[in-house]
Amino acid sequence: MLSKGPKSSICMSLMALTLIGSFLTTAVAKEGKSRSAATSGRIVKSVATVDPIEVNIVSVAVDNGGSLLLEFNLNDRKGNPIKGLTREEISAVDFGRLGYEEEVGLRTVVGTPRKVWLSYYSKYRENGAGAGSAAVANDGKDSLTENGDGRYTLKVNNPVRVLTKFSYLPAAETGVRLGIKRNDGLTASDTYYWRPATGKRIDAAKKLARQ
Repeated sequence: MLSKGPKSSICMSLMALTLIGSFLTTAVAKEGKSRSAATSGRIVKSVATVDPIEVNIVSVAVDNGGSLLLEFNLNDRKGNPIKGLTREEISAVDFGRLGYEEEVGLRTVVGTPRKVWLSYYSKYRENGAGAGSAAVANDGKDSLTENGDGRYTLKVNNPVRVLTKFSYLPAAETGVRLGIKRNDGLTASDTYYWRPATGKRIDAAKKLARQ
């Protein structure tokens, strides 16, 4: 009986290791399935098949050359990413800041200067065709990059420092509106307000812009 003791202990240890290994394999497999199920719930869709489209501007910046850089997401109403957006479906990019009437010779009332919206530029499309001399996707200067998972980068190569009739002020309350339009007429848009000097998003400009 004493000679069988060590062998019996070894066998029991091997059986225990086998059971542990089997348990770990099953747990990993279940975890993999749950991750796969979670991932499969986020379906990537084509921009041509989604209704409605939701666009969300994530960040905006003005680079050293004065060009506008927009990072934005395109999703359906359930948050699923949308792929396949083209430059031709960028219908509008409005870029400007809040300033005062006298900057553009509009002040007519004596008293406290009134704030107005001053547009650096507006690039837009109408009915699927280019409209205006600086229409997005028609002038060949602007670039749209698809980064995957519904994320896009738009670079508008119109140096703001040389296009405006008034000065570019990085510290001012500044805003950008991005519009999307399919050939079938479906549209979506989002607006983003921030101060370029700090890079911080703001909300204060929204009420003033509406006024």
